Amino acid sequence: MRKKKQARYSRLSDALIIKWAKAHYKRFGTWPTNLSGPVAGVPGMTWAIVNYALSAGSRGFRGGDSLPRFLHRRVGKPLGPGKPDLTLKQIITWANQHHSRTGRWPNVHSGPVVGGQGESWASIDQDLRVGARGLHGGTTLARLLDSVVGPSRRRKKPPLTIRQILVWADRHHKRTGEWPTYLSGRVRDARGETWAGVSAALRVGGRGLPGGDKLTGVLARYRGRPDGRTGRHRRISVPQILAWAESYRRQHGRWPSMASGPVEGLDDLTWGGIDRALRWGARGVEGGRSIAQLLQKERGSSAKSGFIKKA
Repeated sequence: MRKKKQARYSRLSDALIIKWAKAHYKRFGTWPTNLSGPVAGVPGMTWAIVNYALSAGSRGFRGGDSLPRFLHRRVGKPLGPGKPDLTLKQIITWANQHHSRTGRWPNVHSGPVVGGQGESWASIDQDLRVGARGLHGGTTLARLLDSVVGPSRRRKKPPLTIRQILVWADRHHKRTGEWPTYLSGRVRDARGETWAGVSAALRVGGRGLPGGDKLTGVLARYRGRPDGRTGRHRRISVPQILAWAESYRRQHGRWPSMASGPVEGLDDLTWGGIDRALRWGARGVEGGRSIAQLLQKERGSSAKSGFIKKA
């Protein structure tokens, strides 16, 4: 008899989220949002995951909630700077006006909403996701427009091929020194594409791809990049980072930044990779800060500008 498959994700609770939120407030002086990155001291947990669980209904929650509303009820966090509530009718009206003016339906990259008095399509998409400003949450701008105008009326993205993905990945690697992941943001060589979208197409299928694959798996097969199950990233520590930064400063006369390329003497680590590890809590270091913030605190450097004053 087969054993019952265990739950993949751990359950959350109100008390646990409140504990994490208060620790975040004590450390940073602000309450967390879904954009606050990793939950300090909790490997693999981010505030975006907490917000999604509250909104979509997972990890023990019923759904229909959001992190801002939860913190407003439980710890008295203000809901926001006073932006007015949104309605689906208003969003659809703006979308129709955008389509009439440009011939295309808006997406998260469409910039400001003309006539929206400070609104942007990216912020509207975020409000739809998390349930802010009077919206229920749990959806996206794309899904809302699909339900109203139909997916066939919105511009379809062109088919994808493994060969094309590898071309983009090679260019990304040449530019940054690292292979892309689903967290790597936009595909700079393809307008409208993101690595998250490429990863999703590989995983679930569509756009000419059969599905059941992973971006890490494709890169492992064709480029020898170790995937998340068989390879391990180099573990680092703050003292190591500071030693590498001091060596970089002596050579170049300035402190490194996330755009400084490979770390001298290491062919598997870049300053961009160190920055992401510090932000997201990876490679053995605690998350919640950038390379610039680390250097400003630990060395008193002008890391923000990238230069130092010579004696």
